[in-house]
Amino acid sequence: MKIIKYVSFVVLITVLSSFSFKQSKDSDMLFWEKNVKLTWADYKGSPDGSTEGLKAITNYHIKTGSHYFGDSVEYLIKCYVSMSASWVKKEDQNDIVLHHEQGHFDIGEIFARKLRKAVKEYAFKMQTLNKDYNNLFQNLMKECDAYDELYDTETNKGENMEKQKEWDKKIAKELKDFEDYSSWIVKVRPN
Repeated sequence: MKIIKYVSFVVLITVLSSFSFKQSKDSDMLFWEKNVKLTWADYKGSPDGSTEGLKAITNYHIKTGSHYFGDSVEYLIKCYVSMSASWVKKEDQNDIVLHHEQGHFDIGEIFARKLRKAVKEYAFKMQTLNKDYNNLFQNLMKECDAYDELYDTETNKGENMEKQKEWDKKIAKELKDFEDYSSWIVKVRPN
């Protein structure tokens, strides 16, 4: 039930086609959507020898990209699960474990929304745009890692049902609190 999260980011001038993060049947990426929940079919990876004591891994990423439009920049910030890197042990495929793992994915979306908010509110300067964006990104990802670890610790990886219910409410509240930042494209105009 522990999460291993690799955060990927790209801050480059990209072509518009790089913004087409569409879910396809051939894609390894399962993007976070409000009314779509993880299923065990989304866990296509296999545990390795270093996974003793773990039941499942939800490997989520926050993927970003940018595109310049004249004097403005459009950032794409999207949370997804890498299905080939996510796994569950057969004997642990149950609703309790899956529910806990969904919490990890939802935490990823919370931090994607926090990043969108930070980008929207930041006073970017064109000459330091990439550096400033990378700093925002790195700081939020450190916060995300700590939050994710706290989630596992306090819920005992989902086994403490009372704490899991508390976290369920906390996660739902934060998704709601940052709902204004659920659009994965953020436009900014640097000074």
